[in-house]
Amino acid sequence: MENYCPDVDDRILILTYNKSLINYIKYAYDKISNNREFENISFFNVDKNKVRIKNIDSVIYRYFKQYCNKNKLDLTIESRNPTIENIITRSIVEVGKLYSDIKIISQV
Repeated sequence: MENYCPDVDDRILILTYNKSLINYIKYAYDKISNNREFENISFFNVDKNKVRIKNIDSVIYRYFKQYCNKNKLDLTIESRNPTIENIITRSIVEVGKLYSDIKIISQV
């Protein structure tokens, strides 16, 4: 990021994988951007209105809704469907068996 030269029309998107990290990242970004020690790093000199901090779910959902509108589809996202949850749980177990050396695959 130290070698990044922002153009006047540039915007920055910072993505996180969960909603709770959004506030932490906003806090850290504000704290660093207000610290004079980092003022010469162009990433922190960008207008704060051009910086967006989002979680990946909200971005994907936005594109999903745009796709539905564009194609005149009335689709909904399934949530808390026991059948789907069971399929996902069994899939995680099976993938975990195939890749037993990878510790990140676990059932939550």
